[in-house]
Amino acid sequence: MKERFMDALRGYLSQLEEDEREEILRFYEERFYTGRVYEGKTDEEIVGELESPEDIARNVLKEYGYDFKKSPSQKASKDVNAGKVVGVALFDVFVASWLLPALVSVLVAVFVSLFTFIGAMVFMPWTSATASVFMIIGVIGLTVLWALIVLWLYDTLLSFVSWLIKWHLEALGFGDRDWSKTIDKFKVTYYFKRHPRYTRLKNRLKALSVLLVLLGFGFHLFTYGTISLSGADSELVEYSENERIIDNEGWKLTGNVDVGNIEFHRHDSDEIMIEASVIDNADMSIDIDESTKTVNVENDIEFPFFNFTGLVNLFRNESQTIDIFMPSDFEFDSVTIEHMNGGMVLRDMTMNSLEIETMNGTIELIEVDIASPSEIETTNGNIIVRSSVMESVDLETTNGRIDIREFSVNNLTLDTTNGRITLDSINDSSASDTELQASTTNGEITLNNVYMNDVSLSTTNGSIAYDNDDKTFILDALEVSTTNGSEDINVLHD
Repeated sequence: MKERFMDALRGYLSQLEEDEREEILRFYEERFYTGRVYEGKTDEEIVGELESPEDIARNVLKEYGYDFKKSPSQKASKDVNAGKVVGVALFDVFVASWLLPALVSVLVAVFVSLFTFIGAMVFMPWTSATASVFMIIGVIGLTVLWALIVLWLYDTLLSFVSWLIKWHLEALGFGDRDWSKTIDKFKVTYYFKRHPRYTRLKNRLKALSVLLVLLGFGFHLFTYGTISLSGADSELVEYSENERIIDNEGWKLTGNVDVGNIEFHRHDSDEIMIEASVIDNADMSIDIDESTKTVNVENDIEFPFFNFTGLVNLFRNESQTIDIFMPSDFEFDSVTIEHMNGGMVLRDMTMNSLEIETMNGTIELIEVDIASPSEIETTNGNIIVRSSVMESVDLETTNGRIDIREFSVNNLTLDTTNGRITLDSINDSSASDTELQASTTNGEITLNNVYMNDVSLSTTNGSIAYDNDDKTFILDALEVSTTNGSEDINVLHD
């Protein structure tokens, strides 16, 4: 590619004196050298950025006062190859006649559908302000990606047209013409090659748009619903299923739920009543077995990524609700729930044991009394505890904060990778034989009126603050560790 370019330029500059011609040629030799060594470009890319040898020679000769004339060696041979002409004609009839219009149609269709998609998503009646905000974020990212695809299709169309013209010219004996190269100048990539700073901007824009798509649509894909256990009374509604319960004590709640808002309510009746409204392809089952005193909730959803309507229904969330109404004196002895996408809320409940695990969602425990050791874990979400009593509990989240207030506990273990830990009003100054371990990688640890006897606090990036109103309370042991952060400890300890 470089040799052909330099040979053509040398021929076009044949009217110049040898030293003048060699000076011009050395300049372009250096251009190829710097392009390859310092810019990491190929000869083809460098040639694409330069003008054609003919245009360069025309401008140079004009500056030197010469009229541009082609030498005999540069004049195109007018010999026509009959076999090439036949091949070009057959290609035009059987391939180009439909391929070129098809490429144009695809480009137009994708371009028009971009605006159709934006209008459909923006004016969709989302069920909450939060859903709308995240949807707009996702739409912005997807719009940018879509626009980049349109530009790529546009360049692909021009590349095909450029190649087609060049092939025709060569077959007809006009191989020296640069018409196809002129078409290349209308490509978006040609513009970016001549303006490297915009190329960097395009790459950053592409990365940002992918992030916006993951953030915007990820919110909907990973926050499908909430499982809520409530001890408060609720107004009766229409029920799709009910079962009379004789013995209301010692029940177990188990389940593995992929998607859905599941809420448990109390009502003045001796029946368990269920109202379920879920999307069509969510395989929901609720099994009430009085012989084993077990309520089991199962939900398995097949993600409709290739079904636009189903995907929109997922985003809207409004058709994924399961209401389970329990008698007012009904009690769960144990709760074991795995929830794939969504949060969990336990309110006004008394039970023996609790095990909760959710992949993406916040877990809230409000006025919950648990007698046995419990484990609560979420991958992406906060853990919030209010006005509760537990014997021993492990709380773990990968990305989220842990916030506990007005809590009575003997053994408390907290672990979060990215998030702060806040403890307020834990036990009272009469606490004995209690232990607290709190650890976070990135986040602050703040303790206020936390009366635990053996305390271990650790953070890699964040400050640690600990203060109690009762200054007479003395900790048996206190271990504090922070790699990057300050320590503000105002409690007495041995």
